Amino acid sequence: MNFLRKFVTLAVLAAAGSGLTPAVASETPGQLDLVTVAACLDVPDSRATLAGALAGLGWQPVLPADLDDTALEGLALYFTSQHVFDAAPDMRLSSAWERARTNARGLTRLAPTPGSPSYFTSPGGSVLRVTLQQDQWLMGLYCTMILSPGDMARSLDGVAPLVGMPLADLPPFKSLPEEATRDDTGRRSFRLTLVNASELAEKIGTNPPFAGIVETALETAPQPGISQ
Repeated sequence: MNFLRKFVTLAVLAAAGSGLTPAVASETPGQLDLVTVAACLDVPDSRATLAGALAGLGWQPVLPADLDDTALEGLALYFTSQHVFDAAPDMRLSSAWERARTNARGLTRLAPTPGSPSYFTSPGGSVLRVTLQQDQWLMGLYCTMILSPGDMARSLDGVAPLVGMPLADLPPFKSLPEEATRDDTGRRSFRLTLVNASELAEKIGTNPPFAGIVETALETAPQPGISQ
């Protein structure tokens, strides 16, 4: 079984196993990532359905102008991870980080528009960016979670064997290969990037309170309840 299937299986079990509802499952420490992956890879009936599902898991919507310093730092961390590789030189990492911080701060000046990303934060200190887009050919749901250690503790417990080394020995960012599946409801993909905060502290002078970045994508046929 590949990592995506393992992860989604855990998510489904976390949400529904042993009679648990998603809301109850989300109250169990260390598995907010698991139940959110399940929500982000489920075809939504409408934007309201998706927003309700995320709210039921404990995610709190926040306008771009109201993103706090922790959320902006998490988003900057994500932007940085998109522009450096595992063994990036320190200078390149520092440069990418400074650009990412500027870009993250710029989000607070953006007014929400149809089709623009929505942002959420968790009580545990994580931040979620959700983009839901639709045209005449495709509905796409794209989620990015920048996760605190507490919100993904169960995943961290089991991921070390997959990377073949202790998590403390990883580079600042360690991306696992993207996993993807396709069935009659659409294409789903998943990628996990582990964050070594102590390594980042040495190289960019900040110790971000995050341990991982989870990116999911669901692409399927247009849905009647989702406006274009």
